[in-house]
Amino acid sequence: MMKKDVNAVEKVRGSVINGFFKYVKKKWGKDGVAELEKDVGFNHSQIKDGEFYDRELLSSVLRWISEKKGMDAVKEGGRYTVKDLGLFKYLLMWSSLERIIARAMTIYKELYKYGSVRAQYEEDQIIIEMRDTPNRIKEDCAAWLGAYIGLTELTHTKADVVEEKCVFKGDDACVYKIYLK
Repeated sequence: MMKKDVNAVEKVRGSVINGFFKYVKKKWGKDGVAELEKDVGFNHSQIKDGEFYDRELLSSVLRWISEKKGMDAVKEGGRYTVKDLGLFKYLLMWSSLERIIARAMTIYKELYKYGSVRAQYEEDQIIIEMRDTPNRIKEDCAAWLGAYIGLTELTHTKADVVEEKCVFKGDDACVYKIYLK
């Protein structure tokens, strides 16, 4: 049974979990959502956007997407989740990538109760370093790569986004580079 954990150190806002459920519904319909709910053992309608839940709930969703549809689907899910922002999406389209990345550092702290993310701006690239963050399973890394791709698309920024370092490759942090064109 799905239970909200108010004491866990690693918590994630329900809106992140629900974003991936929306992605599953869009790609594979109600049957996909029903299969996901059955396989992970919880009903997503119990997840409230503004509340915090054990990060393992998100991990189970990402693992399901990866096992059933592949790692590219996890990356696409991260991209979709970032871009599924309603009216906020419209406002983002008129902002710069640099401003959105700076705001994302604050938003990260509102969505996750652990780890840190920092961005370093250079002339032709933005380097994003994630330490002790949600990258607990390899699917997390693909989802974050997709999220950063989604941010470039939202701001109409021509860029290539690459995962440069990864904790699953033995690095001490996950580092993503956004190469501006």
